[in-house]
Amino acid sequence: RTIEELVNEFGINVLRVAVYTDEAGYAYGTDATREMMENVVRKAAEITYRLGIYLIVDWHMVGAEHEEDKNPLTHLKLAQSFFSKMSKEFADYDHILYEIMNEPNGPTTWNDCKTYANLVIPEIRKNTDAIILVGSTQWSSNLNAVMQSPLEGYDNIMYTYHFYAATHYSTSVLANAYDKGLPVFVSEHGGMDSS
Repeated sequence: RTIEELVNEFGINVLRVAVYTDEAGYAYGTDATREMMENVVRKAAEITYRLGIYLIVDWHMVGAEHEEDKNPLTHLKLAQSFFSKMSKEFADYDHILYEIMNEPNGPTTWNDCKTYANLVIPEIRKNTDAIILVGSTQWSSNLNAVMQSPLEGYDNIMYTYHFYAATHYSTSVLANAYDKGLPVFVSEHGGMDSS
């Protein structure tokens, strides 16, 4: 009912479901935790389909409790398994986008992100040509690294950018990405600082 109200009263057209890896989430939780999170994605897929809006399935790693969660390679096998399962289950749904890594940060490099993406994207592509959203370093705000060395050989790929007005100040990196033909999806934004 809440999502229906957001659609009808606020005009939202996308819902982002965060599947946390950290904080007793998908990577550190129990099998029951994983099943519950998968069921949330299933329910969201049904609701968003019925309401005619998009759903982003977000692998939400932030390194909040476990320092190693700042690098997407930490849970590579688990991510491959999750996205393989979800993309197979929702292969016929044309409204689902897969955000394969949220906010890589700390010492993580763009090469780490590319390695991870090149190993996770094929798992999704076995089942669907849905849009895949790829994060970048510095909490998904480093489009400069992406522009210097984008992923190659894939269709329907977009790069996420997280913009918080009191932290990032300028939208010039977005303008530069646009000028270079780099597809960007702002999957987080706010008028405050990023913390």
